[in-house]
Amino acid sequence: MESITLAKLLGLFATIWGLGIAINGARIRDAITEILESKSMQLIAALIPLLMGSFFVSVHNKWSMDWTLIITLFAWLFLFAGIFRTIFTDRWVNLVIKLKDKINFQIVGSILTIIGLILLYFGFVHS
Repeated sequence: MESITLAKLLGLFATIWGLGIAINGARIRDAITEILESKSMQLIAALIPLLMGSFFVSVHNKWSMDWTLIITLFAWLFLFAGIFRTIFTDRWVNLVIKLKDKINFQIVGSILTIIGLILLYFGFVHS
């Protein structure tokens, strides 16, 4: 799969999700609380990044010192998040419980949006 296609896909995902996080921080925090209270939601929250990470690492494991490195880092981040959530579920839950009230969702969402816009630039404009 081409880096351009993945830049478009991850760029759209990161931009939209980043804006959602930045705008709806309180709702995201409430959703995290609900996930932590449900073992089935914890399973889904582990499987989604595990699946995404496995896919992206298998199709784009390019360690170039250019913009495509962002895609590779996203891939490995998803994979490691999925592995950690799957194997160390209790540690993950305890970590999220400690951090969820300390996270500034506006900052996190803004950073994710900026990364998404960079990927969109390379996917749609610079290609």
